[in-house]
Amino acid sequence: MKEARKLDALFASPGVSSSDPALAQTIIDDPRVRAAYRRRVLVEAALCDTGDDEPTAFSYERVERLVLALSVAAPRRRLGIRWAFPSLAGAVAAMALWVWLVPAQHRIALDPTSPLTPVWGQEVRPRGTKDPSWNIGIRVLRVEQPGKVDDSALGMPLSIDDTITFSYSAVDGSHPYLTLIGLQPNAPPIWYYPDVSDDGSIAIKTGVVDEPFGDGFVLQASHHPGPFQIVALFGRAPLDGSALERLSFAELPVNSLTEQLGWPDVREHSLLLNLREVSQ
Repeated sequence: MKEARKLDALFASPGVSSSDPALAQTIIDDPRVRAAYRRRVLVEAALCDTGDDEPTAFSYERVERLVLALSVAAPRRRLGIRWAFPSLAGAVAAMALWVWLVPAQHRIALDPTSPLTPVWGQEVRPRGTKDPSWNIGIRVLRVEQPGKVDDSALGMPLSIDDTITFSYSAVDGSHPYLTLIGLQPNAPPIWYYPDVSDDGSIAIKTGVVDEPFGDGFVLQASHHPGPFQIVALFGRAPLDGSALERLSFAELPVNSLTEQLGWPDVREHSLLLNLREVSQ
């Protein structure tokens, strides 16, 4: 896409260019461009060896440039003779850029000694399906503090201050690609695997049951309290991440993403949970 060249120029240039306001608005409007931006940030973080995909100092400077360019380009409303204020739309757009492009740390390295407790959710079955997993499935686990786990923690609801991890099962080898996302009302999908929608899916092992991923996800970095649906999509080939990136739902649960997207060969396993405000 032509925006890719603009993104490359943005990452290479140290100053604000005349195209930055238009590019900033495109990032807000187009989830594919937003995902492409995030992918470059991840590559940059890997090259700079920041650890855990944490954004570099360059990321913060770059977003400051975009926010500044968007604010300057926003229409202004005059009050009296000398006063001028950026429009509310410009301020909201600038804030959205900051939240989307410099997110809090979402994925963390998981301490292999950390205890894990299962999190039980309501299984959401695609219509007309008796067995929702077809020998595939996903499991959600809460990451506990060492020495602080007792029987009362088993099956406790998730809180926004929790950290979770996942394991998956794929008994046969017919669907060796996985996309794992989270859904919350009126919000774009939260990407677990892969990191961003550009890749669509990750290759997984087959012939396994309860295979751990090995990463932890800090819920408060990219989630909010309320209904929360985790959707695992197992494909014969990598899925179209851009189709998922455009999804947004006013209410949960969503009974079948595969049906809505017209993906009959994709197997789906979905769990509905509810995030509490804080741990009790």
